[in-house]
Amino acid sequence: MGASATPSLDPQLRSTISRLYPQQEQALRWALSRPERYLLVNAPTGSGKTPLGMAYASARPGNSTYLTQSIRLQEQAVGLFPGLALMKGRRHHQCWIQDSNAEEAPCAAGEWCPHIGKGEDAAEMCDYYDNISTAYAAQYRVTNYAAYLTHPPLRTSTDLLVCDEAHRIEQIVRDHASVYLPYSMAKKAGIPAPHSDDIRPYTGWARRHQWKLYKELVGVEWRPLREAIQTLISIPASNGDWYIEHNVKYAKLRPVWGKGLALPLMLEDTPTLFMSATLMWPEWVASTLGLPAGSWAYLDLPSVFPLERRPIYYSPVCSMNSSSVREDSSVARQSMQAAIDGIIGHYFTNGQYAGLVHTISHEYTSKVLTESRWCDIMTTDPKVHADQVLAGRPSVLVGPNLTEGWDGIDNLCRFIIMPKIPFPDLGDTIVKLRMQQDSRSYDYAALVAVVQAVGRGMRHEQDYCDAWILDSNWERLYQKRRGWLPKSFTDAYKHNIKLVSKQI
Repeated sequence: MGASATPSLDPQLRSTISRLYPQQEQALRWALSRPERYLLVNAPTGSGKTPLGMAYASARPGNSTYLTQSIRLQEQAVGLFPGLALMKGRRHHQCWIQDSNAEEAPCAAGEWCPHIGKGEDAAEMCDYYDNISTAYAAQYRVTNYAAYLTHPPLRTSTDLLVCDEAHRIEQIVRDHASVYLPYSMAKKAGIPAPHSDDIRPYTGWARRHQWKLYKELVGVEWRPLREAIQTLISIPASNGDWYIEHNVKYAKLRPVWGKGLALPLMLEDTPTLFMSATLMWPEWVASTLGLPAGSWAYLDLPSVFPLERRPIYYSPVCSMNSSSVREDSSVARQSMQAAIDGIIGHYFTNGQYAGLVHTISHEYTSKVLTESRWCDIMTTDPKVHADQVLAGRPSVLVGPNLTEGWDGIDNLCRFIIMPKIPFPDLGDTIVKLRMQQDSRSYDYAALVAVVQAVGRGMRHEQDYCDAWILDSNWERLYQKRRGWLPKSFTDAYKHNIKLVSKQI
């Protein structure tokens, strides 16, 4: 694939981003031409999101912060761009005054420490605070979402925000704003907390007593109460719907939606580039983040990988629901297991000895591992799977939490099987409330999980992997919501395909 010249780049990053490939160039020129504050880019695997994000930051004035969730992706960004300052969380730094990491350090509980500030000798500042100081002063920095949310100076010094894995932002903000408030601890501190189904009494209570954070609620024993107060005082007055559970021991406060929280807690009016392989249906993304009308623009990039190397097949076997998984003698599960085993046999016969089976729960994982005729070569451990493949032995990775984060590059994954559509768990009260208020949230979450799941095995242009969706519940979801799917999925998708099978 050819490359083309890029717009003017900052000398700190130019050596790494000397040239961009056509799709990156297209996205960069689009982003630089848009007047909107918030830019949403659906960038599938292979789009080069990190170089694109840093090229955009380099071509704009001011300081930029690149956000992603995993330390692996943060270190990957620094590996590509040595000019980036990597700000790591507390657990990645050793405490200097006790045998623990900085997450368990006395300063994390509000206690004074001589290594927080820098004196005449730079070595007086511990690694954690030195890392923070370096990141604050840097023009380009990379960190995780949690660190960005908890360090206001980082937010105020950011002129451009680049968000990778941006499909997770609403969940990240909701998790950040969730509160566990121990009533007995509040009473012991002399500030009895309210019992209410409304968020406002809690935020008012926290603001009235926040002075105690610096004078009385110091030390590890007060940490849960400190964290509750610190979170509550950050919650804005206009903050949307909350689910509040309270009893004599505690209150749990969880926001139902991210709108009303994402802007004041994280985005504010900072120009932001959002990127993800599943940043689809932009109207929904903008709505759940509370982005004002007219403040955002959207670009859906197609995949650069050849279609024939990444087919997505829908071959309905049966409808899989919770009872299909739970029942000991489930006809549906038996039919599905026969289909799974037949697909594995087909690929093994053709010399493709490694694949992935997405199970939606630990219960279903256990059923597959027990009932499959290939159980002897199955594992739930990605490292064991990688070791088996490296040794030239057949291996099938099985698990419920592999729709994101796992990189099934090259021979690690030549086929993907999805026997059950990963709909959200309606046993979760927040999931249920969201669905009751807007049923589209349920389908949207399932589609994101499916698109993420089928992309685990296709990681570069020369790679190849087949994906199979077998649950007939996909039919309704696809027919109803296919307009939400990104180009990178729809161009490779094949509907109602005959199932491959080989019994060996």
